Amino acid sequence: MNEMPAQSYPAPQKSNNGYLWAALIFVTLVLCIFCSIGGLIGFYYSAEIISGVRELVDINIVDPIEVVAEGNTSSSPADEDETDTDTAPSDNNKDGWQIDYDAFERLPDGYCAFAGGVTEPWNGVPNVNYVGLLRQDAQTDGFSWQAYTQHTTNLEEVEGNNIPNNVEWINDGGDQVQVCKDNGELYVIMPDRKGNQDVQFYQVSYTKLDGHDLLVCSDDDGVPGDFNGGCDGDQSIVHGISIYDFEVPADLQFHFDMMADMLYSTKSNHHSGMLVEVIYAWIK
Repeated sequence: MNEMPAQSYPAPQKSNNGYLWAALIFVTLVLCIFCSIGGLIGFYYSAEIISGVRELVDINIVDPIEVVAEGNTSSSPADEDETDTDTAPSDNNKDGWQIDYDAFERLPDGYCAFAGGVTEPWNGVPNVNYVGLLRQDAQTDGFSWQAYTQHTTNLEEVEGNNIPNNVEWINDGGDQVQVCKDNGELYVIMPDRKGNQDVQFYQVSYTKLDGHDLLVCSDDDGVPGDFNGGCDGDQSIVHGISIYDFEVPADLQFHFDMMADMLYSTKSNHHSGMLVEVIYAWIK
């Protein structure tokens, strides 16, 4: 019996696919680990990294500009209610008028600066305003405002208008306001201007000072053209208040300015013993 040769089969070959998968898995794990570590590092140093990137690429980030209303240069809400100091009124002057406190500090102790106005003091002159100085002790003893012009001023004319000597021009209009200095304290006396008292400022003919309170009278019983006389007619008491608490009426602002100018230009011995002297006068 003839033997058949044994059939030869090729030996099975070992596949390489297992190594490939193993390598792929290994690389994937390594990448995941590095990504995780990199993510942690990036998160922790994100601010520094972004700053560095900005510097490298020159990125300019501009903060938003706050729009401010015209006339207000402040961008802070806390500053919106602040007032410009160049135009701010004094704290005690609600009408916005100013008092030159430095000028009134120059007022000699024991004197009063006063301002008033005369209605038709003489023919052809409708209104005259005036400022002057008054010795405080004159009012302490009682003071009649009816003295003739030659006893109250060295002025001979007002803006080209000759002043007659036989008029009581500081009596025929009214003492509107006084600023007095007593032992270094400045206080203001202003006769009534609103009809709340019996004697209005334009009626004041006689005054008498008691402390910082001023008795004002609508008439006096003295001789016309003289300082002598006592209170006659209606009377009221005007209380003096600190100049730093005083509110300047709008129509008296110029009077206060003129009193300040007078005090800047007038020396403490200007009075030369006179009880009262009108120093400046102008036609209204």
